[in-house]
Amino acid sequence: MQAFDADTLKADVDDTLTGGFGGTDDADGTKSSGTYTPTYAGGNFKTATNGGAHTLAPQSGTGTIIILYTNNGSAGAITTSGYDVVTGDSFDTTNTNAFMCYSSVIGAEQHLHIVAMQ
Repeated sequence: MQAFDADTLKADVDDTLTGGFGGTDDADGTKSSGTYTPTYAGGNFKTATNGGAHTLAPQSGTGTIIILYTNNGSAGAITTSGYDVVTGDSFDTTNTNAFMCYSSVIGAEQHLHIVAMQ
């Protein structure tokens, strides 16, 4: 049996975090066709470039992923698929416009909230 260590966070034990933590942006590249389904691999903070018409779908499994989408000169319409509810602002295709997208999944429910950053 391992000795108790109050400074170790364990996945199978309830705990209270008293310190903050940061993350690293994970660049998912330019999306210009097909369906973009973010994953937790690489972290929960994603960046993506809207480079053409494509679809955004929710990630698999419980959690939240935050995506900073930025339009380039070839930006296309972003449609959504698989979300139970989409709230907030609408995507546009204006070059350099950015959108913070909060994609949350709990159980069988999926929610996307979009915030225009301009």
